Amino acid sequence: MPKPSIRAIQRLYAMSGNRCAFSGCTAPIIEDSPGMAGINMGEICHIRASKPGGERYDPEQSDAERHDYENLILLCRRHHKLIDSDTIEFSVAKLLAMKQEHEQLAGRAENTADRFSAKRLLDAMDRITIPDNKGTVVIASAGSNVSIRQPRSRVTMAPLAGTIGADRDMVRYTKYLAKQYNEFASWAPHRTEKFRPAVIYANIMKEFGSKLELIPDDRFSSVCAYLQQRITRTRLGRMRNAEGHRCYASFDEFLDKGKQHH
Repeated sequence: MPKPSIRAIQRLYAMSGNRCAFSGCTAPIIEDSPGMAGINMGEICHIRASKPGGERYDPEQSDAERHDYENLILLCRRHHKLIDSDTIEFSVAKLLAMKQEHEQLAGRAENTADRFSAKRLLDAMDRITIPDNKGTVVIASAGSNVSIRQPRSRVTMAPLAGTIGADRDMVRYTKYLAKQYNEFASWAPHRTEKFRPAVIYANIMKEFGSKLELIPDDRFSSVCAYLQQRITRTRLGRMRNAEGHRCYASFDEFLDKGKQHH
């Protein structure tokens, strides 16, 4: 399958300034912090998809155009996932403008070391990880066929770094709060409509712009505050508050309780 040339990615990396091109994001493409330098944190993203069925695919493009510098943008893993989850919000025009603005601010001249970074990014495009696969997976080198047979198993993605989903304790606590809300909200002696527990997760997505597991971990406190407020605003929550009873455990209390059970 065709893919971008190392020359195109070398230029793309230099023009990225080693930073994610998503507006306002400062995540590095190749980690440069002490102790973690050199770790690949970014992904090569096609603005118009590289194959039919992909996001923003343009059938009038040639393969060369699809993999050319002009159709590529470097993003951190979280923002790559985000732009492909909402192609209406992140249209071709918006991504092209985002790329241009970022490169005007961060772009620089290429240097010899950029070729090494470009190769790492290209190598990552060929890497596929399928944990606990129970079917048959054959991954060949460039130019060969790739065959995947997975009749009864699902291919799952590891949680994205820097998200709530990547922190087990954050996931457990937010789901505890969501469950607590559902228990409080479903308590209504005169309810006539069927209660739907999944609605709280749809509300979280509407409030924070993505699924719970994909919300950046620096917004964890805001997600918790939102859920806690929803709990205390239920009829049962108001009654318990009036009686001086607590409606939920704090994050630290929740973790301490978990440690006591181990």
